[in-house]
Amino acid sequence: MTVQTMPQLDDPQSASVSAWTISGGGPVATAMAALGRWGVPAVYVGVLGDDMAGRRIRAAFVEGGVDVSRLRHRSEMRSPVSLVLVEEETGRRAFLSLRDLDPGFGLTPSDRRLIQEASFLHLDGWYPTLGIAAAEVARRAGVTVSLDGYRVDERTPEWVSLTDVLIATETFPERFTGEGELEKACEELLRRGPELVVTTLGERGCYVKTQDRQFYSRGFQVDVVDTTGCGDVFHGAFLYGLLQEWPLTRVARLSNAAGALTARGLGGRDGIPSLRELDSFLARRSETS
Repeated sequence: MTVQTMPQLDDPQSASVSAWTISGGGPVATAMAALGRWGVPAVYVGVLGDDMAGRRIRAAFVEGGVDVSRLRHRSEMRSPVSLVLVEEETGRRAFLSLRDLDPGFGLTPSDRRLIQEASFLHLDGWYPTLGIAAAEVARRAGVTVSLDGYRVDERTPEWVSLTDVLIATETFPERFTGEGELEKACEELLRRGPELVVTTLGERGCYVKTQDRQFYSRGFQVDVVDTTGCGDVFHGAFLYGLLQEWPLTRVARLSNAAGALTARGLGGRDGIPSLRELDSFLARRSETS
């Protein structure tokens, strides 16, 4: 929801809501929703509670074209829910989240077959026992593992070592490596396992680095309503471009545009652009650049 000012404790007049919406969210989930909208077969493997939130999340996946055949529901688990407050004037956000840390299930034989037959396995650092096991299955099968790098904890080195494509937030490289210079931090990340490291830089675009090349890709200016979900959609767009086997410069430009256009809508997914919108937006920007 959008607020004029962030609420203060014990002050009932401190926050006035100007707009609100209920929207799907989550790093991997939103990336899958973007891919589903763009016609890419995407399957979400996970667990939800048998509650109202879980039913809403499932329905949003189905509406977005995501295969939910591997989505479990457990009565003893609460589905993840977040309340996001967006300050109207500055765009700053505050998050209140509920998430049960133990998913309560492991990979089934059919899950393993699904992973082995995929082009990409996309992870976000939650549920490390399950996620790392899935990454190990993918790596043995030659499936590309991509990671949304934003969490840093004691298991992060394991995630990174099993990752082929690491797309990280601006703060992740320094927090993980201890190196304050972005280029050097990304060099260190490449030494830890990934073949491709991408750092998202918000409205400034992104920085892309492999063993052979590096470049910055300029971002796009749009009228921002809410930046929630922009990075997640960026991930989906980057995977989309890699699936098309496009040059990295084109993939980065598409991803910057997808992230920027997502900021036009309130909530994590309401602003996801269609492929037609993306093509039109990039064509106009090419004409004016």
